[in-house]
Amino acid sequence: PMRLTDEHLRTVVTVARQAALALESRQFQDAMVRAERFAAMGQTITVLSHHIKNILQGVRGGSYLIRMGLEQHKDELIHQGWGIVERNQTRIYDLVMDMLSFSKDRVPSLQLADLNKVVGEVAELTAARAAECGVALEFRRGEEVPIALFDAEGIHRAVLNIVNNAIDAVEEISRGAVVIQTGYD
Repeated sequence: PMRLTDEHLRTVVTVARQAALALESRQFQDAMVRAERFAAMGQTITVLSHHIKNILQGVRGGSYLIRMGLEQHKDELIHQGWGIVERNQTRIYDLVMDMLSFSKDRVPSLQLADLNKVVGEVAELTAARAAECGVALEFRRGEEVPIALFDAEGIHRAVLNIVNNAIDAVEEISRGAVVIQTGYD
């Protein structure tokens, strides 16, 4: 019969330590993957919540105009408010469709569009919220801005996000103001 020597024992202990380290490393890696997934989910929820909040603020602004139009018997306010509500219904639909195709990277939809029109819609959507917050909102339309090839919905989302953040930033300031300006260089 073969006897186990101290050398055999050291070899077995070394292999056992390596196995324990590999197991511990795998458990640590699994925990890191879970933590990264939770962080990614948190970031996704934050981004989606921000987009949804912006769209809902647009709907609120449109509803506010409709209510004012009904109270003051002004059809032009009702039509303006309804246009805002309809555009935001389209945006929420687009957002849901983006969420459904989340597994694919969003490819910018490049089309000839009018930047002044896109940014003007953002100014119109955020005007009621700015007024409710006591923030002066001004849109300075660039006169020489040509029709250009860009992703109008992507630019709309980006500018809407920036304007809403600007309104949030100056909401507590006396005589807070936000200026939106387009131009062409």
